[in-house]
Amino acid sequence: TLVVLISFFFSSLGHQFLEPLYNAFSKLLSFMDGRSTAEAESGTEEFVMEGHVVIMEYNELAIEIADFYAQRGQQVLLLDLDPHIIEHFEHQHGNSNIHAHYSNMADPDVWEDLAFDKAKVVISCMDGGQEAELAISRWLKKQAPDVPFLAATSSHEETLELYGAGARYVIQTEYLAAKSFRNMFEMEETKQPKEAFREAGENHFSETKKLQEGLGEAFAKV
Repeated sequence: TLVVLISFFFSSLGHQFLEPLYNAFSKLLSFMDGRSTAEAESGTEEFVMEGHVVIMEYNELAIEIADFYAQRGQQVLLLDLDPHIIEHFEHQHGNSNIHAHYSNMADPDVWEDLAFDKAKVVISCMDGGQEAELAISRWLKKQAPDVPFLAATSSHEETLELYGAGARYVIQTEYLAAKSFRNMFEMEETKQPKEAFREAGENHFSETKKLQEGLGEAFAKV
C-alpha cells in the first residue's frame, strides 16, 4: 500500500509539471528551429550579398532571367520553397553563377538576411504570391528606393496594384506571351502548311520533356 501511495505521489508530480516541462522544451525546439532556418537562409559564405541579382521562385520565366544575368557574369540568387527543386537545380547548375537557395520569400527576415536592399535588382516570378510581392515592393521602396523591383502576374488588376505599391516594372506574362506569339506567327506564316509550327513545337516538346525528366515529381509544381 505504501508503494502504491508513493507511486501515486510521484505520478501526480509528473502530471503537475508535465505542461511546464513541455512548454520549456517546445520553446527550446522553436529556438533551435528558428536558428537553423536563419542559418539556412543566410546564404553561402562565398556568395557576396551586394550587387547580386535576386530571383524568386523557380519556373521557366525565372530560368530565362537567371540565365540572362549569369551569362553576363552576374551573381544570381534563385530562391524557392521546394527542396526538391533546389536539389535539382544544384545538380544541374552547380558550377554556374546561379546559386539556388531554400527560403521563405514572404518572410521579412529573409529580405534582410539576403540583402534585398543591396541587390542590383530583385525579381519575383512567383505564381499567386501577390501579397508577398506587394509587401516586398513597399519594403524596398522604403529601405532601398534605388533597387529595381520587378514582379510577374497575368492579371491587369494585379499589375496596377503592384505599380501602386512601388514595383519598377510588372512582367505581365500573358501580354508578353501574346507579343512573342505574334512574332512567331510572322515567322511561321511564310512556311508551307506541312512545315508551319512543326520545328517550334518539336523544340518546345523536347525542352519540356527534359525539364520533366530532371524535376521528377516536382515538375507538376512549376
